[in-house]
Amino acid sequence: IHLDLVGRIPTYEETVSFLNDKGPGKRAQLIDRLLASEGYTMHQFHFYADLLRVLSKGTYNGDAGRVTGMSYVEYLKDSVRRNKPYDQLVRELVSAQGKAWENGAIGYYQRDRGMPLDNLALATRIFLGTRIECAQCHNHPFDRWTQMQFHQMAAYTYGVQTTFGIYSPAFNGMFALQKK
Repeated sequence: IHLDLVGRIPTYEETVSFLNDKGPGKRAQLIDRLLASEGYTMHQFHFYADLLRVLSKGTYNGDAGRVTGMSYVEYLKDSVRRNKPYDQLVRELVSAQGKAWENGAIGYYQRDRGMPLDNLALATRIFLGTRIECAQCHNHPFDRWTQMQFHQMAAYTYGVQTTFGIYSPAFNGMFALQKK
């Protein structure tokens, strides 16, 4: 249970405590305790961070990139803590708008800022479970995707505009995201 939920083996003390507990439902109680722990949040965060290619320092140099990246990290951790349904998380990521200090989900698009083709290829792989990046350069050899369809979909899905130099008293020189 520890490996699955918090990504580590139990400590000696945790093992002895569990084995000495003679009460009914001790396994269910352990699961509930682990699910409510920060260890679970971090274990799930690392799964999402790997899947979504999270960069805690953001894709920019300087303070703005760090704050944008950290905002995205905190958004994902909070989503795990609140047990946000996956479909809601995905909706919030792909429809993200606003300023980094108001909506950490914009970090999803900030990760691939200025790279709409890469973003489309990765989004279809992550959220749709299909690989279409072959069609970026030529018709897909094993699927129905054509090069034209790939670029049409990229044009349709990437109406994102990054704005520089937005001032906030809390974060000087941050970025914002708007849909065109």
